[in-house]
Amino acid sequence: MAFVKGITLCITLPLFAFCWGCRGPKTNNDIIINGSNSTVDAYVVEESTVSKHRNTGPSCYDESSATEVSTTNTHQLAESNMGKKSHIRIYVENSGSMYGYVGAGDGSDFRKTVFNYLTDIKISDLFDSLSLYFVNSMVIPKGSSVDDFVNKLKPTVFKVAGGNVGATDIVEIIKKVYPKDGQISVLISDCIISPGKGHNASEYLVNQQTGIKGFLALNKYLPNTGVVIYSMLGSFNGYYYDTVDNKKRYTGTRPYYIWVMGDIQHLKKMRDVTEPKMKTKPAQMCVITMGDPKLKYNIVPAGGNYQISLTDKFTVERLKKMRTAQGERAIIKLNADFSKMLQDESFLTDVSNYEVSDKRFRVDNVIKGNDNKFTITISTNQVIGRGTTIYVRLMNKLPQWVNKCSDKDGGFPDPSAKLQTTYGLSYLIGGVYDAYTFNGDNLADMKITIK
Repeated sequence: MAFVKGITLCITLPLFAFCWGCRGPKTNNDIIINGSNSTVDAYVVEESTVSKHRNTGPSCYDESSATEVSTTNTHQLAESNMGKKSHIRIYVENSGSMYGYVGAGDGSDFRKTVFNYLTDIKISDLFDSLSLYFVNSMVIPKGSSVDDFVNKLKPTVFKVAGGNVGATDIVEIIKKVYPKDGQISVLISDCIISPGKGHNASEYLVNQQTGIKGFLALNKYLPNTGVVIYSMLGSFNGYYYDTVDNKKRYTGTRPYYIWVMGDIQHLKKMRDVTEPKMKTKPAQMCVITMGDPKLKYNIVPAGGNYQISLTDKFTVERLKKMRTAQGERAIIKLNADFSKMLQDESFLTDVSNYEVSDKRFRVDNVIKGNDNKFTITISTNQVIGRGTTIYVRLMNKLPQWVNKCSDKDGGFPDPSAKLQTTYGLSYLIGGVYDAYTFNGDNLADMKITIK
């Protein structure tokens, strides 16, 4: 049995070492982690259990009958064994650093946005069932009523809901909620990484990035999953905690994030249904997936001055220049089927997300056609010899906003700043990206041979 005070805790796993501190308001409570039990009840705190233990003894919460949710996510496996075909789990972090978002009561931007988003999910008929949770050091079930759940998004409820609201590690939260059964999880959090006192901040951030990469890379469902991250802005009125847990009153706008994780096909349907209906539009968004090794594409007949080989549909013969508005250029056009990809049209039509292995070529444009079919035009003003093989690549790149919106200092934010940042964000999202691109950073490779 290990007692964690304050909280500083190190765990060594076979391949990776993680160390985390705490964030949110400090308490004098000891956290008891009991790793001896393996039943579902040992990992999930029922509401009745929370209320029973919160008033026993000097410690506000007795975790003798519960422990940290392990990386096996037993509450998810229990639901899967109940035979649910299509299930979504929605988690709102209820740590102390989130109090400022919900302090305004019914007028909270955060509550309005969450209520609208969850309602759209509930009535969309995309899922057979829905489960709602608070999450901090523990996963705390809150039923399936969206109205009741949103009414509980208040500091007074957060404080007594269970778990340790004063010591939560965002990477550990992601480990708890990431779906391991092919379903969908939604996490709503401020996503602040805080080393706490006594830690080297730069080393801590690198370890956090490595930790999330190691966890996700070993997930057997990873090739068929993706992560969509919405950066939202909401009013904040409460205490903000810096990297060493000093606090300062903050009133203004602060970012928070909605992470949607799981099966790509479910995610595509969710995006199609929920994004157009968002009353509060995301300030930014990011999509992370693995590449599609079985991408369907073809060379467009009569797309330029060339002929497609009769023996190989990916080979062009007698490529010649033709007159264009940019002068004489040799042009090749491809049709690519991106229907299985999670990335949106703005990403897929951005020529900066493509590259050609032969630098004599450039990508001129990408135009969306029907059914997520995209026509990619490449060209060159040089003579290309026979026997040349080129690859047109769709790169798996993080958007620039991830770095721009990541605070590098960890001090107190300026309410008057036009760009509100989150400490350590680029390391957190970077760890997810590293896992999904571990075996290659291309979303698609399209080979063309020139003879």
